[in-house]
Amino acid sequence: MQRFGTDPTTAPIVRWMFTMRLQEMSLAGITRALNDKAIPCPSAEDPESNPHRTGAA
Repeated sequence: MQRFGTDPTTAPIVRWMFTMRLQEMSLAGITRALNDKAIPCPSAEDPESNPHRTGAA
């Protein structure tokens, strides 16, 4: 069985995203908030796990 663990680096960001969504913020609004805080996309943060992505925002 495969198990997934919590990544201590990204967990606070994921919680923040879910909180914004529960507050009825749109996906576009969440995206803007992530960009405004300069939070990198997953492929930019961990290119070895995402070799099929360019890392561009």
